[in-house]
Amino acid sequence: IRPRDWSSDVCSSDLDDLRGEDTLEGTHRGHFALRFHLHPEVQVEVVPNGAAVLLRLRSGRVWRLQAGGGRLELAESVYLGRSGEMWRSSQIVVSGPLTGQGAQVRWALKRADRG
Repeated sequence: IRPRDWSSDVCSSDLDDLRGEDTLEGTHRGHFALRFHLHPEVQVEVVPNGAAVLLRLRSGRVWRLQAGGGRLELAESVYLGRSGEMWRSSQIVVSGPLTGQGAQVRWALKRADRG
């Protein structure tokens, strides 16, 4: 696995467009899973066509995560807070096959509550 590369829209002072790329190198076969763990207060849902996930923050802001190169799914997760308490939370999982030639997943996290 190679480190995650990411960039943001440097023209935006709000940083409302974040893009990244995860590259898995090697000749391994099987399946991969990239995981984005979420804070317990984030409400998350997969859009009907499965092409993106909406993240709703307590503040009312809405973000959209899209990924190419894998399948988007939601799964349960655990959040460890400051006091060491465990809280139920969610994670976004991007998964796909490894065919012996590595894999590349490009993703974008964009603010979705702006016109």
